[in-house]
Amino acid sequence: MPKICKKTFLLVLLGFMVSLYGIDMGMAATTTKKVIAHRGVSGTYPENTLISFKRALETKAEFMELDVHLSKDDQVVVMHDEDLSRTTNTTGLIGTYPLAILKTFSAGYSKKFGYKFYKEKIPTLLEVLKLIENSQITLLIEIKSHDSDPQYNERIGQVVYDTVTKNYPKLKDRVAFISFNVAILEKIRALDKTVRVGPIFNDLPKEGSLADQALKLNTDVVVFSKKLLSLQNVIEKADRVKHFIYTVTPPEFAQVDQVEGLYGFATDYADQIE
Repeated sequence: MPKICKKTFLLVLLGFMVSLYGIDMGMAATTTKKVIAHRGVSGTYPENTLISFKRALETKAEFMELDVHLSKDDQVVVMHDEDLSRTTNTTGLIGTYPLAILKTFSAGYSKKFGYKFYKEKIPTLLEVLKLIENSQITLLIEIKSHDSDPQYNERIGQVVYDTVTKNYPKLKDRVAFISFNVAILEKIRALDKTVRVGPIFNDLPKEGSLADQALKLNTDVVVFSKKLLSLQNVIEKADRVKHFIYTVTPPEFAQVDQVEGLYGFATDYADQIE
C-alpha cells in the first residue's frame, strides 16, 4: 500500500465527514425535517435573547422555541433557568425580582460569549410576540414549572395563556404551549379546547407511548429527548402526532433526517440549515 502523506489523509478524512454528515465547518446542511430554532440561534448568540430570536427569523426554521417564568410582579419573562446566575450578570431567582429590576441585568451570557452581547436584556414574552407578529414562524412556548412551589404551577399556565390570547389573539394559531409539567398543559387545555399544547419527555412515560400522552391532551404535538430514539417503537401513531426531538447538533443533522416518522427537531444551530 502506498504511503499517504498527513495532508492527503486529512483531506480524505474531511471528505468522508462531509459525505457522512452532510456538513463541514463551512457548509450548511439540508434536511427534510421541520426545524425548531432552540432558544433562538442559541449556538451563535446568547440563548433566549432578542438578538437570538431575530437571527432565528432569518433562518429556514419554521418553528422557534423559548422558555418562560414569572417575575415577582407576574410578568412573563423569557429565560431557561429559574436561577439567574448562569446566563446573566447577577444571581438569585427570577421570581424574587419585579420586571423593572430584571430589565437592568445583562442577559448576554458572558460566561460563554464574554462581553460581546452585554447590552442584551432579559426579554418579556410580549416583546417576542411583537417580534414574530409579522413573520410566518410558529412559536413554542416552554412553560417552566417550579418544583418547590405548587401554587406557582397552579397559576402560571393561565398567566402565559392570557398573555398570548389577550394581547396577540391573532397569533394563537401560531403558538404552542409546551411543558414537562403535564398538569400545566391540562389547565391550559381546560381554558381552551382549540389551542395547541405539547408535552415534553426526557424519559418514556410510565403508561402508553409518547403519542398516547399527546392524544390524551387532545393535541398532535409531542417533544422528547433524542436519546429515546435508541429505543424500539418510540415513534408511534406518527400519522396522528407530530414527533419532535431535542436538541440536535450539526454533526447529527444527516442521521436525524433519516429517522422514519420523525416530524422535526430542535437545534441551537438553525443558522446552519440551508
